[in-house]
Amino acid sequence: MGDMARREGRSGQVERRGVPEVAAVGLVLTRLFNTLGITQTAYAHRVNLDKSAVSRYLSGSRLASQDFIDRLVREVEDHAGTPLQPEAKEALCQQRLAALEVTNPAEHELELLRGELGRARRDWQRAQRQVEGLHLLLDEKRREATERAAELAQLRTDWSVERGDSQRDRLRIEQERDLHAGSTAQLNQQIDDLKLELADAQEFRRLAELRSAALQEDMVELEEKLASQQPRAVAQDVPIQVFIGQISEMLTRGDSTEISKDLTEAAWSRKLDEAIQLLYWVADSEDMYAKEYIGDLSRFRAIDDVIKIGASVAHIGNVAVGLLGSLTWALAPRINEGNISAICREWGAIPIEQGSLSTVLADCAVRDALTVRRKDLDSCVSLLLAIEDNCRFAPLAATAQRLGIPAEWRIDNRWAGMVTTLVRSGWRDLAARIMIRFCRDTRGPEEWFTKGLKSLHPNDLWLVMEFAASPLNRAIDDSEKSAPVEAVCIPFVERLWEDCSLERDMSLLDHFLRVSATARSLDVIKSSPRHGQDLAKYLLRAPDGLF
Repeated sequence: MGDMARREGRSGQVERRGVPEVAAVGLVLTRLFNTLGITQTAYAHRVNLDKSAVSRYLSGSRLASQDFIDRLVREVEDHAGTPLQPEAKEALCQQRLAALEVTNPAEHELELLRGELGRARRDWQRAQRQVEGLHLLLDEKRREATERAAELAQLRTDWSVERGDSQRDRLRIEQERDLHAGSTAQLNQQIDDLKLELADAQEFRRLAELRSAALQEDMVELEEKLASQQPRAVAQDVPIQVFIGQISEMLTRGDSTEISKDLTEAAWSRKLDEAIQLLYWVADSEDMYAKEYIGDLSRFRAIDDVIKIGASVAHIGNVAVGLLGSLTWALAPRINEGNISAICREWGAIPIEQGSLSTVLADCAVRDALTVRRKDLDSCVSLLLAIEDNCRFAPLAATAQRLGIPAEWRIDNRWAGMVTTLVRSGWRDLAARIMIRFCRDTRGPEEWFTKGLKSLHPNDLWLVMEFAASPLNRAIDDSEKSAPVEAVCIPFVERLWEDCSLERDMSLLDHFLRVSATARSLDVIKSSPRHGQDLAKYLLRAPDGLF
């Protein structure tokens, strides 16, 4: 069987498969499979595997797992009614190890360790059985020696009693005594020899046990190392360049289903550097598959891996924008209070252009995470507050666009409470952007803006008024194209003027103007393009000392 595989392994068919050693294993498995006389689809259903996995194993495009090989061998033996020759099984096992050494040296090392551990355990079991057998034999010899000693003592007693008897009787007793003495000496020698053999067997068992423990420790260490490098592995991957060649052939054939399956599997099974290398190639070859693939990377890889992938994608070029959008959107459901700081720390300085939006990758990630949580407003605020101070980022255009949608925050007048929380927690730039958007948005039921302010605790209302009045708090209205940077106090006082005039209740406006006088921003307020003149007249008519 091994010779047959080696001959076929050098054929042109094997070379076209990419890795000769893997293809050679596939050819042997195909030959075994053909003896079953069933289709690959039927066999896949029988062994509870995907048909594409069975196809890849038999075609040699993917190295079959040992479990797959063992199951196929059992199926062939059951079908034929006779076992395969042990030599044939061993040859197939060695072929797979040779292919594994080429495709995955680390996994090959692990397989060798497992084999050595199995042999060491068998050695220990044999030694254990030998020790147990020697203990039984030694006990038997000791009983026999005890019986001989008793017989010899009896002969001595008989000789003493019969010393006065005939010469013939004395000679007979002496001969029996000498015979028993010789037999006893021989038995004692056998016991000594058994003790030595038992000591050797016990030492062999001890060494086998130590070797098993050492191999077990090495195997666990290597398994943990491989697990940290590669989250899961159900099939041995061919080298990345060969895999890329296989995907390229599928693209030429238009085999979209197989491409999607293979890329999805590669997303979680490949090492990180190989996954990124594959992403570069797919992005350069086929944009549609690139977005699907980077989405799978976001969903299946560890968060630390996704962070590194995001940093790598930013350097791809023009296609990076679309890929980064797919990356952050697929990652959004996984973003939580526990990992948001790490994401913002690493992505806070990665620039990204999305349409007219110029921001950083962390901003887009937070926006998408907030979009997923939009039905739970408290959760949105909780996520923002979880970002550590040293991980906060700017600009905040995308996050402000997500939070600055009044329709979601008008419910129960919650917009003002959200702004208050942002100001108090130090997100002043974000609060300024959102405040401007709320002030400019006149949609929805009347008085929602002033009702939100009136719902605040007096201390919170003072905090919001003080924040809005300071001319230092400035931002861009992201809802308008080419909007200039402006002080929050301008749109805020304009909105108050309009709403308070409609309600015929100027108390909130008066409150804000008093705070603005303290903040020395009245002159800024009077420069309002929409209501500056009206505000100036209102201030003139006010009683002395009011402002």
